[in-house]
Amino acid sequence: MQRSSQTMRFVSALLLSGVLLAACGPTASPAPANTEPPAATAVVVEPTTAPKPTGKIVVWMQEANQDQIEKTILDDFKAEYPGIEVEFVNYSPQESWNQLSLAIQGGTGAADVVLGETQAVGRILDLGGLTDLTELIAPYQDKISGPMLDFSKKDGKVYAATWDIGPVMLYYRRDIFEAAGLSSDPNEVNELVSTWDKYLGVCQTILDETGLPCFASNKANNYGTVYTNMLWQQGLGFYSDDGTVTIDSPENVATLEKLGEFWEAGVVSEDLEWTDGWYAALNAPADDANVKAVATIPIAAWMGGFLKNWAAADRGGDWGVVQFPSLTEGGVRSANQGGSTFVIPEQSQNKEAAWAFIEYIIGREES
Repeated sequence: MQRSSQTMRFVSALLLSGVLLAACGPTASPAPANTEPPAATAVVVEPTTAPKPTGKIVVWMQEANQDQIEKTILDDFKAEYPGIEVEFVNYSPQESWNQLSLAIQGGTGAADVVLGETQAVGRILDLGGLTDLTELIAPYQDKISGPMLDFSKKDGKVYAATWDIGPVMLYYRRDIFEAAGLSSDPNEVNELVSTWDKYLGVCQTILDETGLPCFASNKANNYGTVYTNMLWQQGLGFYSDDGTVTIDSPENVATLEKLGEFWEAGVVSEDLEWTDGWYAALNAPADDANVKAVATIPIAAWMGGFLKNWAAADRGGDWGVVQFPSLTEGGVRSANQGGSTFVIPEQSQNKEAAWAFIEYIIGREES
């Protein structure tokens, strides 16, 4: 139908031009009656497809994210973009931003794609040196969480692409709760740990009955994420709105003291999160003689995928999940931990391939 329409327009144009020429030109001898006009031929221009990006890209992200991508969509991405080679370099979310900061300030050495924590992306935006993604993000803007999108903006432009968010939950081992004589039903567990005081009581019971720690919180070396989450759920942080440091405010001190009660009770382990010892504790049987399994994990909801896919794959359905404890009964039982954000440094020599990689992850419902 489209080709026929083009043909008719071409014929009409020929006829119109003939009329105009006849009206303006000298009188011509009439054509013989048996002479037919030449057949009109429509010129059809076939649409062209832009070539797919090719070349190598270097991606900085933590090993857990690389593992997640490799086990799910990387093969599909390679089939869609066979000309793109992806090299992963592993940094923790915090270290990714640290390395990128050094590269931006030094003017060289940045990866093509960097993945780090959303809540810390602001300091990277302030440095500059990131590719403007405003137009690339536009088709997906209405599907991105508004607050997360705000984290990605500077001066009204978008420089980062949000992958996920981090609503904080409490994961628990059903088998360990049962071994301690506690219910493993999620509705009942949710009530058992509704406050930090009640959670401490549950942890004490687990320690007394099984000898197992409740969660990992190394006293000398930890990331402070549980403390930060406890502050967040109260609307607190390390600074006030006017920039005043509030780390020593009564509310912050009281929060740290509450967390300290778990240390004083001896119900936490000395494992550092995201290390081999921690992974082993997540995946160990409850009666392992060599590794003390951990009974709970106060952490973001994205941990569920990690537990299922690799961190505790041997535990099957042993891990359950309930709401995060509150500081007060009936208080807020939520916080946000992390969430991941992609950026493309201006130093990237292959921005098209870098965006193709990011878009394949965040722009497809299948992904």
